[in-house]
Amino acid sequence: MSPAKTFVPSTLLFVAVIVSSGCSSTPEATRERPLPFKVALLPIRAKEQVILMRQADDGSATTSPFKWAVDGRELEERIIGALKGPVFADAERIDYPPNVSADQFWEEWTEQQRKDWCLAQTRENGADLILRCRAEFRPAADSSTNGNFWPNLLLFLIGGPLPYLLSDRTYSTDATLTTTVYDVFAMTNRDEATLERREAWIVDVESKFKNIDLNFFARAEADDYALSIVCPPGWLASETDPAKKSVSSAAAEALAAVLGDSLTSRSRDLLVAFGIADFYFGEEDILVERTPDGTMVVSGSFLLRRGEFSQRMEGYAVTIGGQRVVGKFEGNGELAEDVPNRAPNLYRFKFRAPVKPELPVDWIRLEAWSDSQRPKFGRMFTFRVTPPGSAGNT
Repeated sequence: MSPAKTFVPSTLLFVAVIVSSGCSSTPEATRERPLPFKVALLPIRAKEQVILMRQADDGSATTSPFKWAVDGRELEERIIGALKGPVFADAERIDYPPNVSADQFWEEWTEQQRKDWCLAQTRENGADLILRCRAEFRPAADSSTNGNFWPNLLLFLIGGPLPYLLSDRTYSTDATLTTTVYDVFAMTNRDEATLERREAWIVDVESKFKNIDLNFFARAEADDYALSIVCPPGWLASETDPAKKSVSSAAAEALAAVLGDSLTSRSRDLLVAFGIADFYFGEEDILVERTPDGTMVVSGSFLLRRGEFSQRMEGYAVTIGGQRVVGKFEGNGELAEDVPNRAPNLYRFKFRAPVKPELPVDWIRLEAWSDSQRPKFGRMFTFRVTPPGSAGNT
């Protein structure tokens, strides 16, 4: 009986080009498949949400009676929701150590202690990348009626519930989310790599939130509904607690969505990170063959940019269903002449690894490294495996 074949999402949808990690790239509209990484999101520190005060014409700081704040925990949840599946294979939040506050972790712990804790968490949850986010916001929002007010006033005069639905007030403020992506393999194998240094850094991306239009339902408190019988909704409930919550939720949702789009547009930088490793996946899909005895055979290839640090791919490890198989790449690779616009000295190394899982299979973890020693070059990847016969398999 021939093996049943299943395709795991391609790790690279691009041709080979030389790209320095962190360089700008042309945004992609969408990705058909998530990037083959599991990411660990560090908690967003409340103290890092720096207040940015608006300046008056004379240079003095001004305030607004409408106060709001970024909800760090809600923002984390929105980020996980925006990244898990659409952008990355998986995403999880990691927390501070037990009985250790955010201030203690960032101000009293040493760089090495923070690194050791984060790596211990990534080993536990199997993350390939670490995301550190910093949120800055102006805690005062300017509230005003917008262009929908006059149509809404007409609807109010006509009567009925429609005036409650039209977003006739705009809340303007400033919020910025800066996200840094670190590679776990580099963080683990380079002594000088920390969350404060660049040795394991891949990219920085920035998300911004400026304003949101809210309707009456998103702003109103109980007493406002009685007043709305005699007063147009656009003049009511402008600075309520529900309005503050709605602005905060809108900011979290918008910042997370822009982060997801920004990371998608930087897919090439995340995959072809020559500052982290001098190789990347080949253009072929990773192929998984299922044999009648339950063995899963994983095969694929890597493209190595042969140069100062590395001459060949050295080893790989495949983990499926609780079983980890380690192997070595054979030979010195073959010149990748079929890759359009290829980098100089680009060589293809193929691998094939049979693994017999002991546990149910949901994920494949793949590690690979070249023969470079200083620094040690390697990457880790995570793929979701769909059951045979389900959508996406052949």
